Formats: sequence, C-alpha cells, structure tokens
Amino acid sequence: MRGTYHIGGKSFALKITREGYAWPTMMNDFLEYVKRCDSCQKMKAVPRQLVVKMTPVVCLIPFAMWGIDLVGQFMKPVTKYKDAAVAVDYFSKWVEAMPLRNTTAEEIMEFIWKNIITRYGIPKILVSDNGPQFDASLVRGMCKHLEIEHRFAPVCYPQANGQVEVMKRTIF
Repeated sequence: MRGTYHIGGKSFALKITREGYAWPTMMNDFLEYVKRCDSCQKMKAVPRQLVVKMTPVVCLIPFAMWGIDLVGQFMKPVTKYKDAAVAVDYFSKWVEAMPLRNTTAEEIMEFIWKNIITRYGIPKILVSDNGPQFDASLVRGMCKHLEIEHRFAPVCYPQANGQVEVMKRTIF
C-alpha cells in the first residue's frame, strides 16, 4: 500500500471493496493500519473544536440582521479602490457591496449608513468580525446611538458570520 494516499480507514476499506477485495476483518484491519501509518497521522484533517458555545442564527424579519465584512487587496494599479465592504441580510440573503479606498472606521460607518440604514432602515443586529474598523469607537458609538446590537464573530471562527463569508467567495 506504499505510494497510495490514505483517505481514512473506512474510506480506504470501501475503495478496496469496490476493487473486488473483501475479508471478514477488513474494516478493522484498515482502521488499525491507518492508526499506525505515519503519513496518515501527519496528513489527516484535524477536527476543529469550538472554543465558544455557538447558538443557531435565526432571523425572521427581513433587513433586521446584517452580516458585514471586508474583502480585498485588489490590484492597486488597476483601480483606486483597494478593498470592498460586503453586507448580507440574514433573512433574504440580499447583498450590498461598496468599493473602499481605505478600510477606516469612517468608511465602514459611511457604508453602513448609505447602503443599509438609508435603504432598509435601522437593523436590530449587525454581525462582524473583530477587525479594528468594526470595533472602533466610532462604529460602536453609532450602533449604541441607533440601538443596534453589534455582535462579533469569534476570532478563530469566521464561519460564525457565515452568510458574508459564503457571499464573499461567490462575488469575489
């Protein structure tokens, strides 16, 4: 079995079965083999354990909950914009995006104001990562003044703001 890549004991056994080989202890044999194989241990996917308790995100009202993030490092010679702000409504999956020259708290606040609040009203919840532009006193102050609950996705788990993460891959 040297030279083959190992895909885990169960998958390995199924692959060999499809090729026409079988014996009574085959599944156990492959599970044991994979446990002892150096390359399997080095290359196997490590399950990611959540550090914080996650709760499901449920939004029953359109435009009440938005996820927001930055995407970018576009080629500067081609355009004067280096990044873009992207926001996704958790209910309808509606996307708002705007190119940004800089990723400052002022630009983020302007994006939230022009692209979310003036078009769809004041949201109840805004979800973002812990970037300095989102955690700045300017943005926190705006959220507090407008009574928007600002939730931050855990640093090590960007999937907590999954709506935006998926949309970023789709449009950029």
